[in-house]
Amino acid sequence: MLFILIAFRHRIERSLEEVESLVLPGGIEAKFRRTLDREAEAVIQAKEAEPENAPSRQLQAAQRVEQLAESRGPTFARQQMLGIAREYEVVRASMSPGDRRTREMEKIVTKMRTLGLATRDSLAEFMDSTSPGARLAAIAILQVQPSPDTLIWLSERFRIEQPFVAYHAAVALLVSARVLGPEHADSLRVSIERAQEYLGAGREQSDRYRVLQDALNEVNSNAR
Repeated sequence: MLFILIAFRHRIERSLEEVESLVLPGGIEAKFRRTLDREAEAVIQAKEAEPENAPSRQLQAAQRVEQLAESRGPTFARQQMLGIAREYEVVRASMSPGDRRTREMEKIVTKMRTLGLATRDSLAEFMDSTSPGARLAAIAILQVQPSPDTLIWLSERFRIEQPFVAYHAAVALLVSARVLGPEHADSLRVSIERAQEYLGAGREQSDRYRVLQDALNEVNSNAR
């Protein structure tokens, strides 16, 4: 009997989720959030176990979530992302600075990336938002789908945002350097060097500077 229960556990869980989504208020949204959480957690585990495969795993997760979100209507994914943006702001405001808060915020960014493809149509709105969480969401979208039109905006994050958000802007610039074609090399170089200037002297040992330098090295290597 125990073997049978274990063997059919996942099928039972899926059936219960389907019933919940049909009969409980907010059931569809709750099911989507659980799926998003599972996908994001799998990405985090993959990054820890196989860092070299993490970008492809992240993209695959974002593609699966995008397909799931499409059936929910045109504004569903946007509302989910705004909810995650508020979650970031609450965590940042309510927790003391330190490793624990950083880990929680990294989990939130992973969820944002996983929802990134599903919300790319809201990129301009998030970029122009007065909400730090929404601007972080824009950066997360650009980490999974870089755009040459946003490079200067990313560099401006180093003048405006808190270090955690600026770090993820650096990651977005690094992804852009790896993905965008050689025709964008000059724009990338200008944006990265501007970000380094905004970061200022004495920050060469910071993670933000290190990622920016990796991005610049990537651009220079691809231009050879």
